[in-house]
Amino acid sequence: MKRIALVLIALTAALLPFPSLATEPLRTIPLFPVEIDGLYGYIDTTGRMVITPQFTDAREFSEGLAPVTFDIRHWGYVDTAGTLVIQPQFDWAENFSEGLARVRIDNRWGYIDTSGTLVIQAQYSDALSFRQGLAAVNTGGPHGKWGFIDHSGALVIQPQFDIARSFSEGLAKVRTGDLWGYIDTVGTFVISPQYSYAEDFSEGLASVKLDGFFGYINPQGQMVIEPQFGWAYNFSEGLAAVLVDGLYGFIDKNGEYVIAPRYDYSEGFRQGVATVRLDYGSGLWGYLDRSGKIRFTLHCSAASNYSRGLSKIEWSSYSDQEGERIIIGYLDRHGKMIWRGE
Repeated sequence: MKRIALVLIALTAALLPFPSLATEPLRTIPLFPVEIDGLYGYIDTTGRMVITPQFTDAREFSEGLAPVTFDIRHWGYVDTAGTLVIQPQFDWAENFSEGLARVRIDNRWGYIDTSGTLVIQAQYSDALSFRQGLAAVNTGGPHGKWGFIDHSGALVIQPQFDIARSFSEGLAKVRTGDLWGYIDTVGTFVISPQYSYAEDFSEGLASVKLDGFFGYINPQGQMVIEPQFGWAYNFSEGLAAVLVDGLYGFIDKNGEYVIAPRYDYSEGFRQGVATVRLDYGSGLWGYLDRSGKIRFTLHCSAASNYSRGLSKIEWSSYSDQEGERIIIGYLDRHGKMIWRGE
């Protein structure tokens, strides 16, 4: 069966396509996992198969390596040429970040380098990827507190938080009791715990929930956009998706609407485009530009924002024999489906 469907998505208006990726050497062109007959391989941004399907599962590439498995139980890593550079040996494996990847061995998490050497022993009950030189880890025990380690594995912020997340723009959100606040890279509270929910800082602002509504604070903890939204995503490319009366729109950093709430769902802009759900019942999604115009539409279960030049599409179905089945596709910036699984 033919797996690559070169199908133009129905255009909603006679508009120019989004800018395409610049030409790159083959070795730097992003690769994307796809499934054929139960095995995973990788395609490039044109839909050309670059790594032959051979894995029972495969993840996205990061820093030139991708986690793969032949049997689900043991994970290793391949490079962009398809060479198995780290043999399958881990119970679970995550993407590389800052030269290290977190892996699970006997229900404990540690970190390997790009040679596969375990440079930080598997000792944590939970752990996150490194960001800005630090990684949040949970040392376990009866209370399961979170702290932060550096690349050498040294604890630089002692375990003391009920929940901790990765650093972003010099601050990390942490929870003590039921409230969230923000610490700096030495573990000092810069913004005291006071929010029922909080997001990472992005483009100088962070979404926080106070008294039942979301607003935005700056790194000093000042509320610069008053709480008024049912949900509020991070700012990206100068705009943020916010929920008002059951519909999503987009605001600027002054809190002014640039695109009025009218969409069932969206997470915001990326690479100049925001995917928006136009109708939940029919599964109609659209691709919105910053002027508020829908460039093209398609029917699917979910449409992700563009990443490395492609938008990941999902179609789900259910049968008594197979249960839920998800089919993956990829859409390029011209609205062309360069891959659709079957």
